[in-house]
Amino acid sequence: MTTKEKKFEYKGMMAPTFTPFNPDGSLNLAIIPRYAQLLHDGGVTGVFVNGTNGEGMSLTTAERKLVAEAWAKSRGMAGKVVIQVGGLNLRDSQELARHAVSIGASAIACLPHLYDKPGTIAELVAYCKEVASAAPEIPFLYYHIPFKTGVELPMDKFLEAASLEIPNLAGLKFTSMEVETEGYGCLKAVGGSMTVLNGFDEVMSKSRRVGFHGAIGGCLNFMPLEAGRLLCLSGIADDDGSTCCVPRLERLDEIYRLQNRINTLWDIVRKHCGCSFVSGAKFVMKSLTGVDVGPARKPQQPLSEETEKLLSDERRENNYPY
Repeated sequence: MTTKEKKFEYKGMMAPTFTPFNPDGSLNLAIIPRYAQLLHDGGVTGVFVNGTNGEGMSLTTAERKLVAEAWAKSRGMAGKVVIQVGGLNLRDSQELARHAVSIGASAIACLPHLYDKPGTIAELVAYCKEVASAAPEIPFLYYHIPFKTGVELPMDKFLEAASLEIPNLAGLKFTSMEVETEGYGCLKAVGGSMTVLNGFDEVMSKSRRVGFHGAIGGCLNFMPLEAGRLLCLSGIADDDGSTCCVPRLERLDEIYRLQNRINTLWDIVRKHCGCSFVSGAKFVMKSLTGVDVGPARKPQQPLSEETEKLLSDERRENNYPY
């Protein structure tokens, strides 16, 4: 594979997919082709598999392979397929990385070790190098999500150091609110050669404005049309309004409206679901699209009928769907 191919040159909307379960908790892989069609029809051009929304940490290694295979088979609709291979066991992560290559994945992504957390950039680079070296044929992305992992090392410095040690390093998924500071630094790191993808829906417009290459956001599972319009409008510089069919002031109002709609929906989910956020998000997925991806696995708690009613009531009060 050439250096250019390893760069993972991606721009667009990538959905962090939910892992579909049956009511008894077993995998429901049969629904993935329909799921992939839904994403395709909404303009989504990639999937991020076995991440946080995908409950990768609640799956066995064998299950993670099956989910990855199902999405790889649907790549005609799903587009780019990025497999998240990180976890608690280095050898499992390496095995999952090799498996991703065997099924034709577009790239792999990896969390830091989730128990023996790296305390320095050198330690994080060393760990990622061990995982990436198991799949040198395809691009490697680091999955930065400090509110979950507790690893808050500066990502621009990580990219600079890791680029010297990991030949297939291609960039990262940046799931932090600091898009205008640390995130912007990542865009400039290594001569601007890394792909930086935003992971927080709440700062989607900000990330696009500062130059992030694309977004990996939960709302892309069920609000891709609004999110796509938001990304499009946010990517037009303020001094270049003549090239846009929407006048500058109207465009800013529309950006605010769209971003606020996305944020409000997530606020509703957090309000009623707390730490069982994925349970709430899966319920929203079913409510807005009709695609039932089933319950979430414990430690996520199942939603009570009362909670489901509260979510539905507030969703309707705020005009979702639209």
